[in-house]
Amino acid sequence: MSTMVTDAEIKDGLWAFKAFKAPRPNGLHVGFFKRFWLIVGDSMKAKVKKALRECKIPEYLNRTNFLHNSIGVGECLVKRCISESDTCPLCQREPESILHRLRDSVNSRQTWERLGISPTNSFYVGNLIHWLEKNCKDNTCGLREQPPWKILFYFTIWLLWKHRNDVVCRNQCAQSNAQREALFRALEFLHCGLNVKISGCRKVVRMRWEKPQVGWARLNIDGTALGNPGRSGCGGLIRNSQGEWMGGFSRRLGCSNSFIAELWALRDGLNLCHELNLNAVEIHLDASAIYCLTPIQSF
Repeated sequence: MSTMVTDAEIKDGLWAFKAFKAPRPNGLHVGFFKRFWLIVGDSMKAKVKKALRECKIPEYLNRTNFLHNSIGVGECLVKRCISESDTCPLCQREPESILHRLRDSVNSRQTWERLGISPTNSFYVGNLIHWLEKNCKDNTCGLREQPPWKILFYFTIWLLWKHRNDVVCRNQCAQSNAQREALFRALEFLHCGLNVKISGCRKVVRMRWEKPQVGWARLNIDGTALGNPGRSGCGGLIRNSQGEWMGGFSRRLGCSNSFIAELWALRDGLNLCHELNLNAVEIHLDASAIYCLTPIQSF
């Protein structure tokens, strides 16, 4: 750069960021600096110009929020004089540290125990850095139906933090099913995010609906979402061994993801089979994650 950036360019650059996209290392969102620009603007402009002049980004800007105790739990908010109390907003008893929120609180312990962690496990020992490092590198699988522990761990701590913010910021009720949602999201990521097939030469495969064996019916279901999450829906139909229509259904699901849509399709399809008193049914669906969740592969 031949000339130093102007104050207007620095402000325009800041305003180009979404207000609540991601917090800085001190836990404050871009929206905070926009809101109080008249107060903090001169300081920010000076820091930006210094970094450009010295061609060096300050070391604190590369720090992560978790490892440097900078996310907005009670203890951190009190240290930054944003809050007067560090009491946990969920249990209303103990100071809210990052470890308390993600591991040691009653609510968090219940979630971990439902995922197979016993109360006496060494999982609850160690400081924040060692705890995160150990679990983020653990590639073992606790149960056959579960994904590798490190993937499940990522989603669980994210959902524990998300549910906490839903209670504090949106006045929602505390949820007790974080472990179930974490398992669903981890399985979806494992099967849809990691198992991406390498694209090769196109091959046309002719497919058609095949009749089930005599005395059986076939349930074909599907769920879809426009986005992840996004507008979603599901549907299905049942035909007998002669290919004759026996029943069908469709449903709007609102905002959801494809994995949840497939689960709704399976649920509604099984309910329809029950209503029609069908005891011998073949179920056809195209969601491998749902298939892996089912412990019994023949009904």
